[in-house]
Amino acid sequence: MGLIVILAFWGLAFRMWIVGGPKVPLIFIGLWLAAFFGFPLIGWGGYPFMAASASLAVSLIIVEKYNDIV
Repeated sequence: MGLIVILAFWGLAFRMWIVGGPKVPLIFIGLWLAAFFGFPLIGWGGYPFMAASASLAVSLIIVEKYNDIV
């Protein structure tokens, strides 16, 4: 399940970068990297990271759909 979430996030970020430019995907990539390095530093396991990755992927979907409407 975790691999699916990670692949979905990076696929969405790459697609959004190609279609809309690098501004928004760079913000989400920065948040993903902060979660990737930050959660192990504070002693949390992989489940909070997967939850954060899934939340970021869903947020990317919402932003992408919003940009399609506007």
